Amino acid sequence: MVVVLVPPGNMTSMKYAAASATSLCNRSNRVVVTNSRIHLQFRNGICYGKRQIGIGGCWSKSLRIGYRKLQFCKLQSFGFSGVDQPARSSSGSQFNGRMNNLNHSTRAEWKSTESSPFEPKLWLPAKLEIPKQLRFWEANEQWKREISALKTNPVAPQEKECSDFEEELLFSEHTVDAQTARGYLSPAAINTIEQFSRLNGMTGKKMRSNFEATASVSVQNDAKNLVEFCVFRYLVRSGADVHPSLWDAAFRRLTFTAMLAWQRPYQEDLRSLNNASNRSKLPRGLVGEEAFVRIASSIPGAADRVTAHRLYRVLSRNMKGLSFEVWDTYIKELCGVLDERKLYQRTEASTLGLEPGETILSVGKNKRQPVQKWNGTMVWPGRLTLTDRALYFEANSLTSHQAPVRLDLTRGDAIVHKKRVGPFGAEVFDSAISVASKPDSEPWILEFVDFGGEKRRDTWLAIVKEIDTAYWFIGTYGPKDKDPSLKYMDGSKLGRKRALASASNSIARLQAVQHMLGQSSEDPSSLLQFYSIKDAPSAELVFETLAVTNWAGRMDSRAKELAVSNGVGEETPGAGQNAMGEDGSIYLSKWMTAPTWNSTKSQNFWKAYKGGISRGLVLGKNYVVGGLTNLDRAVRAWQEQSRVIDKTKATIDGAKLKGIPNNVDLLKELMLPFSIIAVNFQKLKRWEEPGVTAGFLIAAMGVVYMNWLRYLFPTMLLTCAGILVALRGLKVQGRLGDDFGKLTIRDQPETNTIQKIMALKDALTSLEDFLQKANIALLKLRTVALSRHLDSTNEVLWSLLAAGIVSWFVPFRYLLAAVLVDQFTADLPFRRKSVEEFFNRVNDWWSMIPATPVEVLPPENTSNTTDAHLPESNQGEAVLQALSEWLGDDQ
Repeated sequence: MVVVLVPPGNMTSMKYAAASATSLCNRSNRVVVTNSRIHLQFRNGICYGKRQIGIGGCWSKSLRIGYRKLQFCKLQSFGFSGVDQPARSSSGSQFNGRMNNLNHSTRAEWKSTESSPFEPKLWLPAKLEIPKQLRFWEANEQWKREISALKTNPVAPQEKECSDFEEELLFSEHTVDAQTARGYLSPAAINTIEQFSRLNGMTGKKMRSNFEATASVSVQNDAKNLVEFCVFRYLVRSGADVHPSLWDAAFRRLTFTAMLAWQRPYQEDLRSLNNASNRSKLPRGLVGEEAFVRIASSIPGAADRVTAHRLYRVLSRNMKGLSFEVWDTYIKELCGVLDERKLYQRTEASTLGLEPGETILSVGKNKRQPVQKWNGTMVWPGRLTLTDRALYFEANSLTSHQAPVRLDLTRGDAIVHKKRVGPFGAEVFDSAISVASKPDSEPWILEFVDFGGEKRRDTWLAIVKEIDTAYWFIGTYGPKDKDPSLKYMDGSKLGRKRALASASNSIARLQAVQHMLGQSSEDPSSLLQFYSIKDAPSAELVFETLAVTNWAGRMDSRAKELAVSNGVGEETPGAGQNAMGEDGSIYLSKWMTAPTWNSTKSQNFWKAYKGGISRGLVLGKNYVVGGLTNLDRAVRAWQEQSRVIDKTKATIDGAKLKGIPNNVDLLKELMLPFSIIAVNFQKLKRWEEPGVTAGFLIAAMGVVYMNWLRYLFPTMLLTCAGILVALRGLKVQGRLGDDFGKLTIRDQPETNTIQKIMALKDALTSLEDFLQKANIALLKLRTVALSRHLDSTNEVLWSLLAAGIVSWFVPFRYLLAAVLVDQFTADLPFRRKSVEEFFNRVNDWWSMIPATPVEVLPPENTSNTTDAHLPESNQGEAVLQALSEWLGDDQ
């Protein structure tokens, strides 16, 4: 007899005690289905039922009920990626022996045919209908029909979207206690805890008891940590690069529920959304960025911690948050990309001659928009294939493809950049990339024909650089392949494979997003783990933590001598210069060959980790309940630094004005303080306020006479520091508004083409005059210095000798005092005439000095190579466009 246990109130959620049974209806086996109200027995195709009519377990007599054979689809458990199949045969239904519980995603159905007059009428209790609360497990076929609509324009949910979503998730039966110290658990939290507990092989009550027994008091105080404990406890069991349960619709729904549970773990959080003061918060049923980053990045393959925040912003565009439809569609597209890779791997591996373990990542082929390889002026269309080790190009022939050519990418120093191509060497089309496996090798010029823009080229540029950066990361932060210490470290041998799998998964996520949303405005490189942070500030900490995540392992018992040689004691294997992971794994100091490990920032980062920073409850590498992992801390530091730099860059971009007139006006505003100082100094020289001028002159002469000049420069620095301190204090007190220090200029009026040409002519004339005067002055000095005009040279020579002799015998302070007296008396009436006569004589002397002759040779090449690549018909438009940019007019 096969016993089927049904929780009270849920007849369709069955747990099989004898799952090895292959038939229920056409064999003599008896099946018992029990709950608190109904007791059913199936014997040779006949259903016997007992219905409870009283309290205390009283049962009525047996009811003979005609039974129709059940028709089941092939059962689908978590981790099974097959396609649903119809019933096996009419003789009976077979159950999957691996199933632990039957959910509605299996699409089990009752056979609905008209009753035959020769058969007894079917009677079944109403409780066998699927409860509303359990529709969470149904495979909703409507989601498939919405995929095409989501690809073009995901519709933002209305104000009423999913308003009862979280209440529908609540099981009518659950074992976990909903009451906590801070309030009652929300329906999503209860559902997440209960379902992940069952996936872990225990009840929700038992899982919570384990959590309270292992976690500290500070971790137990937040229900988010209980949700994390249940979710991470299940996810940490999977060692795959991509979690196999992503192919299951029920698991995708459950992970989204986990995000909702982490976001609002208490019922009070749900009720607070109805208040008028909380309208700015996320609507119910939508996931925020923090919850997405915390849960989605913990699912292998779904997201990574480095780019999870950018992935969320791409998926939740035009919406207040992330809806389940978008999340489900994204995961389906991701699984489709991975399945397509497997298909290409099976069909094209032998054709390309792939090495053992080499994996295909992307294939570029399109009949309307092919990939073209340029060889000089020759173009060869064909098919381009990217693997995790190389690029393969197969040129097209009349009927098939030619033999593939290979370009290796495993060195980590490939040269990849954008390239312009065109016929006859004219660089017209900006749609190609140049790829060279090493700096001194011949590059490939690959053109990606795309009539809709440059996104296709940019995507291929990004994914090729991602593979190259991944190998650069392996060579810089990873141990050598033949390092003997790898065989003594458990799990360290797989570090290279993990790093390449991370790059492969990031490329798959980029492709899934592009298949889902089409040509997104987001930069393709922003979703790639390694390439997006290679040149970013504070990225060295992220690379170091990724290295520890991939290569850190536990020491084997045979590694005692190796531990001693690395300065590690037997009792404290994680001490010393080695880096330690969250789970106690060790990254040896001999592997720290990158120069970033010796920086002060890196040393402070790892010392802070060893110093006892709260790490919560550690379940595994990169799985910490109620705390931050090393990667989380590194990513946060990188993001904070990036935000500061982006804010600074935004201010710089805002200060870059178009057009020379606007920049001249801005320069005048910036030089205004110095102009005011110069004007006031001129007033002092002209004695417009005699008392102020006399006081300044007496103070200056006193400084010179007392020999206090050495204190002048330090006094100026201290004065500037005092002004900055005063302004800083006013800013902190809030007495200086945000507009303090803001510059305002008036934009130039709009001009037509003729006015632009005339303005350009005047500006060029002024510039030419200035350059001519500067060149003539330099040529005259060259004449004097090279004795080409002896009279001028003699006069300069005697002047220099006299100045040198005076400076040798007269103290410097007296000379400085004489200069001050001269400058402040030059504009007085009794000296004005003599000063004017002196400057007139100097001007006459300067005008009589001839300039050094200049010989102008003809150009070596008379052809105009500047505009060789520009068609003659477009030169006029190019000139007008240059004028518009130069003058700052966009029209």
